[in-house]
Order: sequence, then structure tokens, then C-alpha cells
Amino acid sequence: MRNYFSRQIQEIRNDSVLRTFGLLLAFIQALTAVYWLHQNISQWVATGIEGICWPMFPNCESWHVFNATQINLVLILFLLASLGVLVLFLIPKTLSIAYWSLLTINIIKYAIISMDLRLRLNQHIMAFWVALAFLFLPKKKKSIQILIVLFYFWAGFLKINSEWLSGQALYKPLWFFSGPAVAWACTYVVVLEILLVWGLFLSGTWLAWMTLAQLIVFHIFSFPIVGFFYPLLMFALLAIFPLDWGWPPQKLQSFKISFSSFCSRELLMSYIAALVFSFFQLSSKFIPGDTALTGEGRIFSLHIFDSLTTCEAQARIQVAGRGTYAMNLHIPLSVRLHCEPLVYLSRVRRLCRNPEIQKLDFMLSSHRANEEKYHSIINIEDFCSKNITYSLFLPNPWILKDSFR
Repeated sequence: MRNYFSRQIQEIRNDSVLRTFGLLLAFIQALTAVYWLHQNISQWVATGIEGICWPMFPNCESWHVFNATQINLVLILFLLASLGVLVLFLIPKTLSIAYWSLLTINIIKYAIISMDLRLRLNQHIMAFWVALAFLFLPKKKKSIQILIVLFYFWAGFLKINSEWLSGQALYKPLWFFSGPAVAWACTYVVVLEILLVWGLFLSGTWLAWMTLAQLIVFHIFSFPIVGFFYPLLMFALLAIFPLDWGWPPQKLQSFKISFSSFCSRELLMSYIAALVFSFFQLSSKFIPGDTALTGEGRIFSLHIFDSLTTCEAQARIQVAGRGTYAMNLHIPLSVRLHCEPLVYLSRVRRLCRNPEIQKLDFMLSSHRANEEKYHSIINIEDFCSKNITYSLFLPNPWILKDSFR
């Protein structure tokens, strides 16, 4: 084990590109802290606040032990620690400390994310996989580049639907685009992410630089829609390409693809990681129904603008001595989570802990932006008397599929 980690650290030590990229990974952690402070996540994870739990951690509220002030202090300390790791990567003699410190702040970050489902973001998924490759896989530069290309490919694959291609999935206006031009722009993004992005493997050629430039423009245009966190994170991740290529650009005619460089035994673990990541993106495709609405099989996958959903979530509650009344379960959430069945499953489970509730019926209906008819997603009578469990990768029998036929 000692030799294994020594090899990981030595590979970073011997490569100025990896040392610089380690600095950028520390920057991403600092950026995460700034984003969490900006989002005021204490409103979700402070003590006494209702938790929206991951299915793996159904009792996440028991982890909410800090008040809002203490949580903000923790985030400030996390920000300072991340900046400290950034500085450590600048000093060759402290590279081993920088490596272990980067691993530590990653563990802390994902421990915080596990406290509440509302902290789930595609940004964290992508940062996780890149940090995994940087910290644990050999041939780190190639491994990271393969993963980043797959990020775009699978994000584009998800966008192959009428809602995205028509522009209806966008919930804020684009800069400089309106009317039919929005649909053209959205269609070109799919072409860029599924086809053109592979040009990044033409290392250092004009075509590779042009592909990179288009991705940068794409992320610049995403600022008014998704805010600062996603584009800044992607700029940091994409930096691995120009750092590796150098300057000036090569002519395409002089570039030769070395297949042996992709067939190296040292890349075997990288390909396994790429396959596991791809499995997470594909797992929902083997589940019946519209998984953009049911959420099944998507908990560890990217879901970037593939659907803009509307939903109604209600509970019909019978309380001893007070009769029956309806309760609106809907709460303000991000666009990607506000209709997620897991959110309301967590809320209903919490209601079931109330001993005064004799019976609770749970209903959830949703539809896409380009539909008018609601689909019944969940309709469970006497929910609290049933042992409802959630499967991460298999169909859940209590989530309805018939309405999608």
C-alpha cells in the first residue's frame, strides 16, 4: 500500500502539468466552499431543519448537529483549508502533504454532501471522478482527459430529446439568442458534446484548440442560466488540455494517433473507471418509464438540462381526533431536484414518525415542459404501514410506469 501511494505521488511530482492541475483541484474545493456560502446551505443542514435524505442515509437529520453560524464557520475553515492545499501544490517540497491534504478535503466535502440530497449537483459528480483519477489512477493526465470527454459525451446523449432540442428545457434566456435561434444553438450543443468533443484527443492541433474554444464559449453562455459555479469548475477541469498540449498549435497533418498510448496496461484501471462512470449514465435507460420524471437509476448520473419538469406532490393525512386533511408537500428546490421523487419520499418518511398520524396517502404527479398532461408517478395508500424501500439501480415497483405508455 505504501508503494502504491508513493507511485501516485511520484507521478505528480515528476510532471509539472499534474502539479499545476493539483492546484486547480484545490481551487475547485475552495470554489465549492464559496458556492455553499453563497447558497446559504445552513438553511438545509442546520440542526432542527427538516432533512432531505439520500436513500443510502435515511436518518441524515441525526447528522445535523451544528447551528447556522457554526455551519458557516465550518465552510469558512473549509475554504481556508482548500486555499492552503493550493499553496502546498506550489511548493515542491510539500507535494506529499499536498496530496494527502487534497484527499482529506475531498473526504470532508463528500461527507458534507451526504448530509442532504439538496447538495447533490452534477458539478460534484464530475469533480469526484476527476479527483479519483488524479489521486488513485496511473497515467493521470490521460485518465483525466478520458473522463472529461465522457462528461460531455454523456451530457450530450441526455440532451437528445425534443425538450432540449427545442430550447424548452432552458429556464432562463440565452445571451444574444431568441426565437428559432435558441433551438439551433441547443442542437449545436448536442453536436459539440457528442461528436466534436472527441477532437480534444487530437492533442495540440488546431482542431483540438478549436474544440476547446467552442467548449469555453459554451460555458461562458451558461453563466446567466446556471450561475458561476458550473462554468468556473469546468474551466478548471478543461485546463488539463492546454497545460498538456503546450504552444503553438500543431498542424493536423503532422499529428499521428498513437494507438499504443491508448492500449497501455497502465490505462486499464482508467478504462474500468470510465466504464463504471458510463454505467451510471446508462443505468436509467434499462428502467421502464420516463426516468427524467421518475428519477430511477439517475442518482449517480449526470442530468444536465435534459428536462424541465412541473409536479404536484400531496399527502392525504388522517390524524387521531382531527379528521383527514390534504398537505402540499412541494418545497422550493433547484430545477433539477424540485420534482425528484426521492425528495418527497424523504419528506413522507419523516411525517410517518409522527405518532398522531393514523394513515397517510402519498401522491406525486409530474410532466415535462413540452407536455400538458400530468403523469401519475406515485400513488400509495396508507404509506406508513408499508415497508417502502428504494433501489438505486433497479426499477421500484411502487413508482408507476403505466402512465408513460
